[in-house]
Amino acid sequence: RGIRHSLEAPGRPGPEQRLLDALYDASLFDLASTPYFFVNMLKRAKKGHTPASRAEVLRQQIDEAIAQVPADQGMRANAPRTLLEMAWEMQHNDISVWPIEEAFRAMSRLRGERGYKVDELYASLVKQQLLAPVGQDKVRFAYNSIQAYYCAKAILSLPERDKTLHEIVASLG
Repeated sequence: RGIRHSLEAPGRPGPEQRLLDALYDASLFDLASTPYFFVNMLKRAKKGHTPASRAEVLRQQIDEAIAQVPADQGMRANAPRTLLEMAWEMQHNDISVWPIEEAFRAMSRLRGERGYKVDELYASLVKQQLLAPVGQDKVRFAYNSIQAYYCAKAILSLPERDKTLHEIVASLG
């Protein structure tokens, strides 16, 4: 209701009203209820672009955040792969919060021979609100929808994705 009320502009079609219409059309009120996503959607609407799908909103938000990760020594280039692997590993093990030392081990493995420091990548992903610290010794995705987005990308990249999707659907009952 708050989102609808703040965007409604009866008799004044503008970016706010177009965004409201797009939220209805694409069923995006859950994402819009999170300020992190809503602010970006409104900013884009004011530039003439309204979201057509959940995947589009998430992809744009994540791409913008990753563009802010330092490019030195392959850190930016490796950030999406790191997030994808972390999301899949966490989902596969049914955990929403990961001990930081395990996360750093996984990040180190994914870094390979690149010269950046894992703690710098972690700090950048936290700064961009893709990951969030939990206390001093744990980490989680800042938003469940970002983890879900990367899990979906991981499934789509699997060689046997149809089998995996079938298993997921079958497990739902």
